[in-house]
Amino acid sequence: MHPILENLNEAQKIAVTHRDGPLVVFAGAGSGKTRIITHRIAYLVAMGVRPWRILAVTFTNKAANEMRERLAHLSPPAGRALIATFHSACARWLREFAENLGFTSDFSIYDDGDTKSALKKILKELNLPRLESDSLNEYRHAISRLKNNAVLPKDFHDYSFQSNLEMPEHTGTVYAKYQEYLASCNAMDFDDLMMNMILLLRNSADVLLEMQSRYEYILVDEYQDTNPSQFELISFLVEKTKNIFVVGDDDQSIYSWRGATPANILDFAQIYPGAKSIKLEQNYRSSKTIIDGAAALITNNKHRAIKKIWTENEQGDLVDVHVEYDGEMESYWVADNIKEEKHRFTYGQVAIFYRTNSQSRSIEEALRLENIPYRIFGSLRFYDRVEIKDLLAYMRVLGNPNDEVALTRIINVPTRGIGDKSVAGLVQLAKERHIGLYEMLSSMETEGESRSARKLTEFYQLMESIKKTVEQKGLASLLEIILEKIEYFSYITKKFPENIEDKIDNIRELGAAINHFAQNHPNATVSDYIQSTALMSDEKTTENGVSLMTLHMAKGLEFPRAYILGLE
Repeated sequence: MHPILENLNEAQKIAVTHRDGPLVVFAGAGSGKTRIITHRIAYLVAMGVRPWRILAVTFTNKAANEMRERLAHLSPPAGRALIATFHSACARWLREFAENLGFTSDFSIYDDGDTKSALKKILKELNLPRLESDSLNEYRHAISRLKNNAVLPKDFHDYSFQSNLEMPEHTGTVYAKYQEYLASCNAMDFDDLMMNMILLLRNSADVLLEMQSRYEYILVDEYQDTNPSQFELISFLVEKTKNIFVVGDDDQSIYSWRGATPANILDFAQIYPGAKSIKLEQNYRSSKTIIDGAAALITNNKHRAIKKIWTENEQGDLVDVHVEYDGEMESYWVADNIKEEKHRFTYGQVAIFYRTNSQSRSIEEALRLENIPYRIFGSLRFYDRVEIKDLLAYMRVLGNPNDEVALTRIINVPTRGIGDKSVAGLVQLAKERHIGLYEMLSSMETEGESRSARKLTEFYQLMESIKKTVEQKGLASLLEIILEKIEYFSYITKKFPENIEDKIDNIRELGAAINHFAQNHPNATVSDYIQSTALMSDEKTTENGVSLMTLHMAKGLEFPRAYILGLE
């Protein structure tokens, strides 16, 4: 027996050693899903498959990193396989084929904040009513849903008629304008990474042939969570070889609200005739009580693949069902119980789950009252904090001068006397001349001696000075150069005197992150670093405090003690 197959159970060995053709693995909770993916990659390489001919895609950076770390110990040569999230894999490919879509390889990746800024601008241009944030969010969610269903603007009307989905009025027009705006800024949003790659595969025979020839074996993690775009992407890539190996569990499909299609795994044998199916039913993670309790609930689902999860683990504690009068009383009971059990479970071993973020208020109050430290997962992310977004915007413009959202964010940050009127005039001139804002900035010196033209020219010269210094000193000095040139510490000290220590700590952390990235990627550019931040997922870890999060955020995490609030 090959050493890679040691310590695998029989079902796991069959999955790992499967060679050619489609295979679906129904991997129950705690059954070694990540293990069989990494062992399969290592086994294929051991059998002579070149690692760069293997692609493994998953949904989170955390899962991708875990796979890479395991492979590093299991089979170092196998580490040359591409293991990535769907979005980071597409971003990588799009950098290579960007010109086929009319983009350049240094395109920006817009986050939610950038998308909102762009949509607000578009709604104003279209003179549509209701510009409040609720309206922006409605359009943002509608456009995201369309992209997740692989619907392009030209297909909107047919799709909306057939799907009968409720969307804000004028969604089709806003969607089309939004895509035009992104293209003009040489930018893509997160959902575009999938959409644009699919567009390439649909319309470019050369790219399709190249991508189908590049990967001989494709593995997909959490297949039950794939949406129509992800399904179409994978379908294109495996069309010739049919060497698709998918792992998932329809019982763990909880993302239909954001486009996931559980039928992709349930109907795998119909989609790929002759496909083999394996069930991993032994759970290595949970107690018998937890397994039995979960099974008693999930068997009520009508449309599911039948499987019988079992474990050799101990019986374990009973599930404690505690009924309280209301959410406030429930929260105080939980806080009291956490304190009582502190000798058994440290705060870092405890998690509190709830359905929606709004439910966190009462438990936060109870924990604060009991002086129990806690951290909310899914609250304001590091890269969403104002000082971090300001500094990253400078870096984005350095990497991609056509990034209009980033440019308009920093043009008067710190304050330098460039008001909204000056920016509006700059935008209008750029439109009239059919050039980008940054190119227009470079020409402002010839636009007369007005105060506005002088200030805009000074800003352009500042950016060019930063760019030149970064090119001389390298990526590791990037943040230090920006901070010094724009005198940012002086600016935030005046603007945020009450939070200045936290903000300085955040900036230091950003500097450490850039240095770490520069050390690990000696030849990296500013654009490379910006892409790494844009593709960051929401996963966070905590060691000192109770973890609070929605059940959706909890997927894939493990805690010795878990509370579920508001259970009905």
